[in-house]
Parts: sequence; C-alpha cells; structure tokens
Amino acid sequence: MVALEINASFVIRDASCQTRHGDWVMRMRLRGEITRKTDESVRP
Repeated sequence: MVALEINASFVIRDASCQTRHGDWVMRMRLRGEITRKTDESVRP
C-alpha cells in the first residue's frame, strides 16, 4: 500500500513537471514570435 502511494506521488510529480515544462516552452515560443514581430515592425 505504501509503495503504491509513493509510486502515485512520483507519477503526479512527473506529470506536473511535464506540464510546467510544456507551459515554459509555449511561453518562450510565444515570446520569440512576439519579439520577431516587434523587430519586423521596428525595422523600416
């Protein structure tokens, strides 16, 4: 029983880490697109 609980906590933590990493990747990608658009609009 204890082993199952530990395993479940590992799975939950792993899923939350993957979700956080996915959010970070999306945020960085979005920021890169915004920066690219800003650079294009600033350049003549």
